[in-house]
Amino acid sequence: MKIRVLVTGLLSCTLMTAPLVQSAPNGDRVQQVIKYKSYYDSLWASFYDGNVSLNVSGSVYDDFSGAVSTSLYAGYYNEATGESWSISCHFPTGGNEVSINQVNEDWVLGLKGTLDPANEKCVATNVAAPVVIDLSGQATRDYRNSSTGHGKSMSLGEAWKYANKSYQFSADMTGTVNSMDGPWGSSVSTSRNYNIQKIK
Repeated sequence: MKIRVLVTGLLSCTLMTAPLVQSAPNGDRVQQVIKYKSYYDSLWASFYDGNVSLNVSGSVYDDFSGAVSTSLYAGYYNEATGESWSISCHFPTGGNEVSINQVNEDWVLGLKGTLDPANEKCVATNVAAPVVIDLSGQATRDYRNSSTGHGKSMSLGEAWKYANKSYQFSADMTGTVNSMDGPWGSSVSTSRNYNIQKIK
């Protein structure tokens, strides 16, 4: 069934403290860098036909040990019947479920995965069968924003400084979530930290 899209907003980007493993310059207070979170990417897609709404999202990031983790979510609501369901899954090892790749000045996107209520890594409400997400797309020029900057972070008495580059933009996605197809309105947020130095 074809469903008209209503884009409800763009995801906000959260700066994550962390670097890639690298050596810091010599200095009185600068020490060798360890691996902290270096990126956080998220993709959101939705449609709404004035009655039925369906939202899906995914995020991918690296944790303190450098391992990649992925989270997926799907939620449905029918205003006429009151029917609703939702499911979210967290995968401790990275895969290809969420792909946000910059190609020259464009972005190629993918959100693909199976959310199974029987999987111990998933939490579901009113979901009896697996929800299959299979979406792909690219950035549009309806909305684009980028920013760069520097920041500091302190945790457990340790202080870090880093540089950050982030992007937020709208996107067009095609594909299906179970039997529901688009077109979909989408937004993307990506944040990358680099040149991390431990200063305390």
